Amino acid sequence: MAELLITLSILGILMSFAIPTYQTSTQKTRKADAQGAILVLSNKLERYFTANNTYAGAVVSAGDHSGYYQLSIVAAAESYSITATPQTGQADYYCGDLTLTSTGVKSAVKATVAQTGCW
Repeated sequence: MAELLITLSILGILMSFAIPTYQTSTQKTRKADAQGAILVLSNKLERYFTANNTYAGAVVSAGDHSGYYQLSIVAAAESYSITATPQTGQADYYCGDLTLTSTGVKSAVKATVAQTGCW
């Protein structure tokens, strides 16, 4: 009986370290997927601009991203901004909204506070 309690205690301690590490790893992977989607959209917008000399009116699709980030595009004649907003399962990740502009500026903002190390 004592051996079982010791085994369960050790297992509980190991799980207290393993679960947060796993969650952080999956959040980083989802963030990388969103960053990749942002870059794909940026490339599509740049191709559209090359052909039409404007970003306005561009219709581009980002594809499916498992619902962890909502991608949005704001395009004007000579500029654009692409933002990935975290959704369920990703909303508590420290990076918050990931944004890329037509000038190449990358930012991450959570609750109006700029985050570093997210790009």
